[in-house]
Amino acid sequence: MTGYALFPLIGLALFAAGCGGDRAAERNGSGEGSDTAQGESAAGLAPSGTLSAPDTVTPAPPPQDTAQFAGTTAATHRPSAGQPPAILRAARIAGHPGYDRIVFEFEGPGVPGYHVEYHDTPVRRCGSGDLVDLPGSGRLVVRLEPARAHDEGGNPTVIDRTLAPALAAVQRMTMICDFEGQVTWALGVDGVAPYRVLEVAQPSRLILDVRHSQ
Repeated sequence: MTGYALFPLIGLALFAAGCGGDRAAERNGSGEGSDTAQGESAAGLAPSGTLSAPDTVTPAPPPQDTAQFAGTTAATHRPSAGQPPAILRAARIAGHPGYDRIVFEFEGPGVPGYHVEYHDTPVRRCGSGDLVDLPGSGRLVVRLEPARAHDEGGNPTVIDRTLAPALAAVQRMTMICDFEGQVTWALGVDGVAPYRVLEVAQPSRLILDVRHSQ
């Protein structure tokens, strides 16, 4: 009887030793359970599987806009979609690394039809026919139609109708027509430089990028 009674006591002792070892491993940060928790924390997850602080992901920055666009020196034409005349509210220009950007901003949705083309003949104002003096050897003409740069009372919606920033590509731009649903700008450019046309919404803008000479 004495021999048989020792077996339960030995089993209980072994079981207690095993439990004590597991608890020691948890306290020391070792053991399989601790490795799993550390792996989740390193991956940004709390042991429960929820996101640990901070719980936001910072998106990668967008690629920078560069002058590495092919562009064209040929005429670009996009006819009107049948909308009423767009009111030109602003025209501005700024230099960027590798190109100059012209922005035409309109009131309301959408941009008007447009025709962009280099001219190898003198540029004249509509109506009067007066010659327009532009610096540079390139003459880039932008015609917006149907559009107007004045309100119903005939008051101009664009005050500065000649801009002379003397940038690397575009040296001057001037409005040469605001008549019968047509608004036309002429740009004096340093040579016949490639350009691209972009349409942007909210607000409605027509963007013209002119590359710098290499």
